[in-house]
Amino acid sequence: PYLRLAAEYARSHMSAKAASVYRQALAVDPRNPEIAGELGKLLLLRGDWDAAIKAFAQGLAAMKKEQDFRRDFADLA
Repeated sequence: PYLRLAAEYARSHMSAKAASVYRQALAVDPRNPEIAGELGKLLLLRGDWDAAIKAFAQGLAAMKKEQDFRRDFADLA
């Protein structure tokens, strides 16, 4: 529900509300790279480069952790 709501705010040119919803979603699910990526894209469009880089870095870190988990789990099989 967070992603759809944030995307709707973004489409309605309500980027501050969209960013707020993406941040709420990340508070609930901080390891979700999709949410972090969408927030990063929105922040880039708003010209907030530093915050965008931080969001992208969070998403990349989450992706790496997931890949590490999959690799470790595959080793167990």
